[in-house]
Amino acid sequence: MKKVVVGMSGGVDSSVAAYLLKKEGYQVYGLSLLMLDDNKSKKAIEDAKKAAEIIKIKHYILDIRKEFEENVIKYFVDSYLKGLTPNPCPRCNKNIKFRYLMNEAKKIGSKVATGHYINLIKDKERILLSGAKHKNSQEYFLSLIDKEILENIIFPLSNYTKDEVIKIAKSIGLDFIAEKSSSQDICFIDVDHLHFIKRYASPKDIEGYIKHENGKILGRHSGYFKYTVGQRKGLGIGYEYPLYVIKIIPEKNEVIVGPKESLIKNILKVNILNEFYPIEKEKDYEVKIRYKTPPIKAKVISKDNNTIILEGVFTAPAIGQLAVLYENKGIIGGGDIIE
Repeated sequence: MKKVVVGMSGGVDSSVAAYLLKKEGYQVYGLSLLMLDDNKSKKAIEDAKKAAEIIKIKHYILDIRKEFEENVIKYFVDSYLKGLTPNPCPRCNKNIKFRYLMNEAKKIGSKVATGHYINLIKDKERILLSGAKHKNSQEYFLSLIDKEILENIIFPLSNYTKDEVIKIAKSIGLDFIAEKSSSQDICFIDVDHLHFIKRYASPKDIEGYIKHENGKILGRHSGYFKYTVGQRKGLGIGYEYPLYVIKIIPEKNEVIVGPKESLIKNILKVNILNEFYPIEKEKDYEVKIRYKTPPIKAKVISKDNNTIILEGVFTAPAIGQLAVLYENKGIIGGGDIIE
């Protein structure tokens, strides 16, 4: 019998994914990762265990709270304190979730599966992560996983909508999670990133200047880490036109603001962290710099080892954000914006 290890988060998507695979004839093993020491996470584990019982599959739990803190939370907090805009979810998928799923799968000689809304497409001899039927497909978040595991991943929900998944859940007795709200993008943020950083790292509120990009001082702030590139609300300053945060300079404790037009950049320098297939110089790609924004056309005008320079029209790119390159609607690779 075919075997598969399914990552079960306690939500409706992963639970239905496990059910669909069992229905297809797989011997399904549900694996839940305990990543946080809070009641919400423990409740999610309980829901996953209950779902596994209803579906009638084996269920296991791995406590990886220490690894999650060291590899994901510290990266997130350290990045913000450096004035960057981190995206912890892709790193978590690479270094935590899929790492442990694959480790368990290797022990029993199985494939792995998740409840992500992602499609795997064949493009000539290539396997590419691509968008699914769901309007908010999630391939962007898996852009850093290892190429070697693509042949061993199954995404059972690639051709389903959220409404269809909820309907299936209700039909098999998973009502208790069918209407459960979807998790936010960053699982460990309960209020917002600022509250979390202040609670976790206790950075000192040190006053600094809010400056216009022309150098004029417009006001003061109590900590650069309280701002993000593209932010408009909460600046506490008045001006003749709307102002946005366009740059953060930690070493000077300065927040630089300017008009919306100043958020448009034509050149990005990207440190490539993963290439499913070679990224080529002088070639056009589609590039996403945020999960929920559509990709835009851009050209790789330079490539030096693991660094590329992209030319295009980018709205509010921020250092630390993940830039993902697509070709024929499939992901070629991705990396951090560094300039």
